[in-house]
Amino acid sequence: MVNPYFDELSNVDIDKETKICRRCDETKHYTEFAHRSYNKNGDKEYKNYCKDCDKIAQKQVANIKKNIGAVPDDHLCDCCGRDEQTILNKYRLFQRTMKKTVWTYDHDFKTGRFKGIICQPCNSVVGNLQDDIILADKVVKYIQKNYE
Repeated sequence: MVNPYFDELSNVDIDKETKICRRCDETKHYTEFAHRSYNKNGDKEYKNYCKDCDKIAQKQVANIKKNIGAVPDDHLCDCCGRDEQTILNKYRLFQRTMKKTVWTYDHDFKTGRFKGIICQPCNSVVGNLQDDIILADKVVKYIQKNYE
């Protein structure tokens, strides 16, 4: 069953069984995407990136980890400045963030350039904004408008 609130999360066209990769922008059969989880209806959800793009990203991150090294115990997110314990306390129930998945080696997929070590919540925000500064500015203005 298609849920209108969550269609954009997995972006699978049920009738055609295709999905658009958010990295290469190619339309591919859903089997070209890795299985991510199951939704409340028991239907499979797939990653937003095809398996080919996922392999490239995994190699890029492996190279970065080799050059940068492990995340220091006292690391603060390069995006929001929060520490690991704060992130775990704040997002544990919301995103099921676990200690091993708190930090992400953020990088530019097209160039492989390392940008910073950021927390999973920030990675979700940055990823959904797709590094679009104009869109990020609109989001900030929206938040400010509704804060006043």
